[in-house]
Amino acid sequence: MLGSMKPGAISHVASLGVEDPGDAALLRAMGLRPGVRVRVVRLGEPTILEVLGAEACGCACASRIGLTKLLASRVRVVAPAGDAPPESAR
Repeated sequence: MLGSMKPGAISHVASLGVEDPGDAALLRAMGLRPGVRVRVVRLGEPTILEVLGAEACGCACASRIGLTKLLASRVRVVAPAGDAPPESAR
């Protein structure tokens, strides 16, 4: 889960983990969708993420977003191939 990562850790979004269509649409509008890389900037209220984009895009674009702690805790992530798994998976 995103909320269990350490600041500075980079992962891929595996799933949004929300059932509410409005919450899912909001997350997608902010750039969060399966396959997108994110870096945790700060945990807490709000949780600050840097949305890095998909590896396949090859660009250096990034944006920062803030999520409530509850919403961040629902986003499921996986470590990129070749990287160490998030702390919660060790």
